[in-house]
Amino acid sequence: MMRPIAVAAVVASVFAASEPDLVYDFEWRVTASVSRVERGEVHTVQAERKGTARLGLRHERDGVLAFDWSGPEGTGSGVVGPGGPEHVTFPLPAEVGLPPLPPYRGVGQFTFEGAREHPTAFTVTWVEAFRCRTAPRACDDITAWERAFAGIARRVKREM
Repeated sequence: MMRPIAVAAVVASVFAASEPDLVYDFEWRVTASVSRVERGEVHTVQAERKGTARLGLRHERDGVLAFDWSGPEGTGSGVVGPGGPEHVTFPLPAEVGLPPLPPYRGVGQFTFEGAREHPTAFTVTWVEAFRCRTAPRACDDITAWERAFAGIARRVKREM
């Protein structure tokens, strides 16, 4: 039988692992477009979404950083490996909708000021795109889409 102190220590360590190591003010912007064939013509819809949020940065394993952000205009998250961003999620403008993801992920960049593990500020970008390489009907009448994310984080003096 586990003693209450041991159970409390295990629970505390699980919750402590999910807490951010550093806290940032975050400004973000998403641009997106989708081109669809409608009544035999290609129509393109472009839109933008932006906001501010509070971002928490955590150190994971072997040089991997993870971040989550939340604000009144939306939420998102990302993982940055030693070679740069590996995945970023972010809100999309409703006007563009959510076309299906391509079989590959996106590509991004992570630049920072200060030490990589404890940056005083950083910028993260991420782009996903799709171009239909066959008849549009085979791609649900979508000829192309693109979504791009850019965010700037500045460390807050206090920590969560």
